[in-house]
Amino acid sequence: MASIQDFRSIEEYRQWLRMDCLFSKYPIDEIRRNGLDHLPSLRANLSGSYYNGLVDDWERALMDPDPSHLRAVALDTTSYGINMRQNTPFAGILKPEDNLRIIKESRSEQRTVLSSVASVR
Repeated sequence: MASIQDFRSIEEYRQWLRMDCLFSKYPIDEIRRNGLDHLPSLRANLSGSYYNGLVDDWERALMDPDPSHLRAVALDTTSYGINMRQNTPFAGILKPEDNLRIIKESRSEQRTVLSSVASVR
């Protein structure tokens, strides 16, 4: 499990938490279908070879019959994984209540981390 300290910002962490929730609670077939359906619009809104390469990577991961590959790409904590999540084809799958819970819990976690850092100083 990743922690808030593994990321440069709380938003990068939330993007990871959203993916973790998605792959923990939602059927892989629904994730794949939604992702494949959104690839054309994602591709149409990006320019440049790097970003189009990320969409190509999403497409390969979505088409891979092994769901562990798609999950590994979605939950990668490196800068590559962060960039992939910033260009995700999974818009609209996560229920609003799941997203709200992620925001609330990550705020609480951020406060805890900040207060522990402040107490060390």
